[in-house]
Amino acid sequence: MRSTGLWSALWRLGLLGLWNGLCAGLRLAACCLRGVLGRSVIRPLLGLVLD
Repeated sequence: MRSTGLWSALWRLGLLGLWNGLCAGLRLAACCLRGVLGRSVIRPLLGLVLD
């Protein structure tokens, strides 16, 4: 019975780690995407608006 509890705890920890990793990866991807889009899209648009 102990081993099932251990496996259950490990399973939960694994899922939590996966979820945290996924969230961190998505946040990082969003930051990178925002940086790239900011450089390639927003600046030219601002240039068009300001010119």
